[in-house]
Amino acid sequence: MQVALDLSPQEASQVDSGVKPRRSAIELRDVSKHYKDAGAPIVDKLTLSIAEGEFVALTGPSGCGKTTTLKMINRLIEPSSGQILINGLDVDDLPSHRLRQGIGYVIQNVGLFPHMTIAENVAAVPRLLGWKKDRTANRIDELLSMVGLEPSMYRDRYPRELSGGQAQRVGVARALAADPPILLMDEPFAAVDPITRTSLQDEFLRLQQSIRKTIVFVTHDMAEAMRLADRVVIFGPQSKIAQVGAPTEVLSAPADAFVSSMLGTGRLVQLLSCVKLRDVSLDPWPTISEEMGQDERLVALAEALGRGKDRVLVLDEAKRPRYWIYLDGNGESMRFELDCTLDLEVTSLRDAITQIVYCPHDCAVVVDGDESFQGVIDLKGIRRSLAPLAGSSASIIGVDK
Repeated sequence: MQVALDLSPQEASQVDSGVKPRRSAIELRDVSKHYKDAGAPIVDKLTLSIAEGEFVALTGPSGCGKTTTLKMINRLIEPSSGQILINGLDVDDLPSHRLRQGIGYVIQNVGLFPHMTIAENVAAVPRLLGWKKDRTANRIDELLSMVGLEPSMYRDRYPRELSGGQAQRVGVARALAADPPILLMDEPFAAVDPITRTSLQDEFLRLQQSIRKTIVFVTHDMAEAMRLADRVVIFGPQSKIAQVGAPTEVLSAPADAFVSSMLGTGRLVQLLSCVKLRDVSLDPWPTISEEMGQDERLVALAEALGRGKDRVLVLDEAKRPRYWIYLDGNGESMRFELDCTLDLEVTSLRDAITQIVYCPHDCAVVVDGDESFQGVIDLKGIRRSLAPLAGSSASIIGVDK
């Protein structure tokens, strides 16, 4: 049965709470694509709504219509029937070149122009839009810095002088050059090695936290979809939606045998990979300012011991963690360096477990993008966070109840 998606889970929860939901950035209404020589349609009466700022991954078996659906959004492929709306406007009413200038597009093999420098590649759309040179130059430097490429080092290089990961970063920068509200990504990280791929995923997660684009992301890799997206759409044949939902919803309650087969074995382990530290409760932990003297440190340590904590975290004036202090055998405060610090927005529970098991004190300090202290996480805290989603997770994370 075809599923119509009028509200995302985020929108539905906002309606329930009385908060005005985000408007739809992209709507597909009964969209189909037929080819003359094909017996069945590639896409058959697909209805889907994507909210502003939402990251939606389209995944499913080969030939199910994921990429065709993506390309119909910016009219690289024209639908046979149905309606596609961008911010409430029918794409058929917009000249195709104007439509594409407002939508960033990133593909698997990057597609950089080999005869152009990196700066010229990034400037391609701003140049078409008639931007002034100073504005374009500033945007090039801003974007290269944003994707982790030092402008002075990479601006004048050519694509042949880049690694696969670097070229993919330039592809993302080029797609963002004119600051489009929508970004379409067709298996952008599939052609790079696993280590580089994980690094690119981490960087993109950090980037999305700041730019908050509406993203439609096609991938064959179910783990990648679960790791990156706010919502995952699993297609069956002819782009019939088998299940849609937040990664935690899909992993904890697959809709049917087909979805279970797509997810594969070890769903609870996958669940660890898609839940970020920002989604769980952290232990606030006792802290003290770096400027405090010895007497004040001793008072703080005594109070911490009264709360069952054997150490106190020292923060600088920007609330960034510096080091731990504890009481030695003579009742004096001593320091030891941080052994494990994790990023709130990017680190998954699975990554956290991997780090924590190697930490001498069996816990990790969690910081935000500004390196400001957010809390502490340990294995028992991870187990408690998973329990509501997947029942007892003690067998996965190795912690007794």
